[in-house]
Amino acid sequence: MPGLAHRQVLCGTSLPGNRPDKWEQDHLFLALHTAHPHGGPQTGASPAGSPQGDAEDYVADDPEALMAVTRQQLLTYQALAFGAVEQRRVVPMRRDRTDRGRHRTGSLTLLEHDESTTGPRRRLRAQQVDTEGSLASHTDATAFIAARIPGTGIHLGLSRRLYAACAALHLQQTDLPDTVAFAGGPRLNDPSFGQDQEDDEVREQYGRRARQAHYEQEQRYRTRVREAVSTAFRLTEEHQEDSSLTGQLLPVRVDDPDKPLLLEAATAESYLALEPTDPVLSTAGRTA
Repeated sequence: MPGLAHRQVLCGTSLPGNRPDKWEQDHLFLALHTAHPHGGPQTGASPAGSPQGDAEDYVADDPEALMAVTRQQLLTYQALAFGAVEQRRVVPMRRDRTDRGRHRTGSLTLLEHDESTTGPRRRLRAQQVDTEGSLASHTDATAFIAARIPGTGIHLGLSRRLYAACAALHLQQTDLPDTVAFAGGPRLNDPSFGQDQEDDEVREQYGRRARQAHYEQEQRYRTRVREAVSTAFRLTEEHQEDSSLTGQLLPVRVDDPDKPLLLEAATAESYLALEPTDPVLSTAGRTA
């Protein structure tokens, strides 16, 4: 909304399914988590180019900002890396993303009329750049990994270096040793727990304890995790031509800036695009 700060909202639902013969006794849970994308309370929109900036603008120099942004974008990474996405590709962007024109009410840059993006893309298109290796040789461009969410007209993406940082965080979280065991209770990853439990309150109480134990475990390994994330981010920035990050060579898609197929926007490290035929746009037009 105009004049109000942006907020990130994560919405999740859960319907327990371990008692198929008693599904009507289970409860549908709805969870909402909200956060300010700039890390603290906001009272209004920041003017474009304000010193306040965005955490993504400082990830190259501030390990804490990098960790915060990596955590925020972990779900996007998991969707891109493991989801049934379509049109996985490399989208070229201008290399220096911290100094950019921004939307008045947030950190997004609308790319249709952003000459600092369309200019390099015209040159890449004229030179028929279609591989990550050839894109890496251009000092004014960098790679974003993007894909289409199936069943929608929405495309999401991350900068190559943030994608690598998220991959490192995902691996570290997966490899955290599960040494937490409650007295008289099962281990955190015991798949048999909850299979024969009839008391929802018991399961919920155990879930709260398990989550708290996981957070404490993650905090103990915080230094190791942060170093792994920072190293992945730095090495990927230094070796743009390495295609092992995505497991396969991805095509580089350079659309004609004068005839865009997508409505694109980006922050310093993330990418969002809508297809003009997406219902979201037609609905917005009807309600405007």
